[in-house]
Amino acid sequence: VLTSPDELAYYGTDRCRDAWAVDPSVVVLPADAQQVIHVMRSCHDAQVAVVPSGGRTGLAGAATATQGELVLSLARMNKILELDAN
Repeated sequence: VLTSPDELAYYGTDRCRDAWAVDPSVVVLPADAQQVIHVMRSCHDAQVAVVPSGGRTGLAGAATATQGELVLSLARMNKILELDAN
């Protein structure tokens, strides 16, 4: 869980640099699918908005947290666990 202003500013947006303010409340970095499920269920139960963050390479601002959302970063989920060649 990340809460420092520098970390929030970094993870709170993609590569888009527009006029809106970046304002996430917290960043979480789950390590596996079960942790993602737990975070999403908890956010749903608490009615907390979530902004998913993958590679953060978008240029449209779609991964920008502007209203205190929780940022769900998938940065730690960076391994191929299985490959189906079909």
